[in-house]
Amino acid sequence: MSRAQIFDDWYPEGVPSFFIGGGYGFMYANSTGLDMFIHEYNRQKRPILSKYMEKSSFSGLALSTGFFWNGLILELGYSTHSGTLIAEGNPAKIAPGSITHRKIDLDLHSINIMGALVYAINPIYTGPFIEAAFTNIKFETEIEGRGLKRLDMDSYIGFNTGWLFIIGDLGGSGAYLVFKPYYSYSVSDPEWLKLYEATNTKPLEGQFFEDTKGAFNGFNMTITLNLNMACF
Repeated sequence: MSRAQIFDDWYPEGVPSFFIGGGYGFMYANSTGLDMFIHEYNRQKRPILSKYMEKSSFSGLALSTGFFWNGLILELGYSTHSGTLIAEGNPAKIAPGSITHRKIDLDLHSINIMGALVYAINPIYTGPFIEAAFTNIKFETEIEGRGLKRLDMDSYIGFNTGWLFIIGDLGGSGAYLVFKPYYSYSVSDPEWLKLYEATNTKPLEGQFFEDTKGAFNGFNMTITLNLNMACF
């Protein structure tokens, strides 16, 4: 078989197609910034805690639109990931009227721009991708004397790298499934200072202001169902 024939089999010419899709994603965070905050929160409040705060996994919706042609996929996406941090205080060791149940809801909202090159191995398409991610972090928790508050924490730029597994026909009209395992990296480290302030937690003694910054990386899996429309 000639190299040209192999290329035609792997990258079917077909006609350009447009797609929209939606699904759900999961993330296991590997975050120095979040880990540092949890460590300091537990260390400083250890005498009054009955349950230590632990790192949460994250999950949320994923929406996307884009086009496919000759093995090339260009996609614009929007995704959310939410997780909850919980710590419990011992009422016998806490002053009356103080917060005994600490719950922090973290929300990540991302706009993603992806490029991928896939090849066909019937009945699937598969190939690598790289994606730029622009993410904003918000959180909600109870603040002493102010009640429940939702605050913007910080925004950061990151990128995602991984591999696509697509079950279905990208070259025609119809529906297909996309499995998207990847690792996400933060290029600019988000600032976690507002989380310290909202929970009356001091950064590690001797740190400078910038040291409350920390990466937000993680392993991810997103599964989406896309609707494809061939452009005749």
